[in-house]
Amino acid sequence: KQELMFRYLDFFGLIPPPPPPQVDLKIYLEGPFNGSTMSNLLNTGGDLPLTQPYSVSPWNYSGTETVSTIPNSNVVDWVLVEFRDAPGGPSTATGATVVERKAAFLLSNGKVVGLNGSSLLLPSVTINNNLFVVVNHRNHIAVMSSTALVLNGGIYAYDFSTALSKVYNGSTCFKQ
Repeated sequence: KQELMFRYLDFFGLIPPPPPPQVDLKIYLEGPFNGSTMSNLLNTGGDLPLTQPYSVSPWNYSGTETVSTIPNSNVVDWVLVEFRDAPGGPSTATGATVVERKAAFLLSNGKVVGLNGSSLLLPSVTINNNLFVVVNHRNHIAVMSSTALVLNGGIYAYDFSTALSKVYNGSTCFKQ
């Protein structure tokens, strides 16, 4: 009976779709890294802009991300995350495969979070092939995941901080 009821509700669209996948990223920037976390001196010094800083060249990002205040004292800086939907491995995840970009905050523990300072990133696009992410920062070289992110329990998780091999082209754009 329960399976029949489920099919009935599903047939008539009465069962809500599952929530969209979230993206959980971790990365450290060399500049503010102090051995185990990152310094939040830009934040505590009042030097972080309230509007995403990537509207200029070379990013030319037209996103409207703005906050009235920096959400918490753990924010290190803004980052710009690119979501790439590529048909193959990382060499196919070119600029032509970018499906969305989002400005977000980087916390002192390496987590990349939404504008509220705590939520995971929520892309507004559906990934049809393989998801690769690129993390851009205004004072550091951009890095891309070396492998496609795996969807597990509604979350695409990727930790750049565990090995040089986690970054596409490894040591040419990443420091252990």
